[in-house]
Amino acid sequence: MNTLQTIKDAEIEIRYLKKRIDKLEKKGGLAKFFRYDGLVTDLNHQEMMQRKRVDPYLRDNHPDYQRLVKLSYDLLETSNIYFTVYAEAFTPYGNRVDKLCGNIYPNGYSYCDATESNVNFNVFTHGSFPSALEGSVDYWGRVDLEVTKVGSDSRNSFPSTFKGAVSKYGSISLEVDETKFEFEAKMMVSKMIANHFDYDEDKCYSFHQNINELKLMIDQFRDSIVV
Repeated sequence: MNTLQTIKDAEIEIRYLKKRIDKLEKKGGLAKFFRYDGLVTDLNHQEMMQRKRVDPYLRDNHPDYQRLVKLSYDLLETSNIYFTVYAEAFTPYGNRVDKLCGNIYPNGYSYCDATESNVNFNVFTHGSFPSALEGSVDYWGRVDLEVTKVGSDSRNSFPSTFKGAVSKYGSISLEVDETKFEFEAKMMVSKMIANHFDYDEDKCYSFHQNINELKLMIDQFRDSIVV
């Protein structure tokens, strides 16, 4: 089965689910009480999966969609970006962050939270910290970072700022730019913040307008494939 047919079949299933939910809302009673929440959960899951199918399909086959994606990556590309640590977490075992994820908000900033950490039982390396990270940011504003290099300092130095670049396809590379002294060595990077448009409000506005247009194009495409 080709990709387009898979998308069409999924769209038919989604519309069928919506009709069942509408009927339950009108009918009410025990049927709604027992079935409604389960159907809504199923619908939300199907909607999410459908967006994940349609997005790459349009990116590969729709010139206007491709144009917007490229424009967004052009706005994200930079040779000079700073990620600042704005929250730390105390870890009894000297955990070290491995991955951070976040999103770019309408104010132009991404807010990344630690999603994975590495438990460190070696008391001699409790002062280790991420010294380099790599990852990506996409045209939806999703940011994913992974620690690729670890440093350590007997003076309890801790990273406060990472400096790096974003390539034309959204690849991110970062290295420690500034450090600060921490009295307690068992600290972990918990949250980081970055401005992705060099504080240029027009760039930020254009990026989020592109997101809105991409969402609209996805909705219009889905409406068009099932009569």
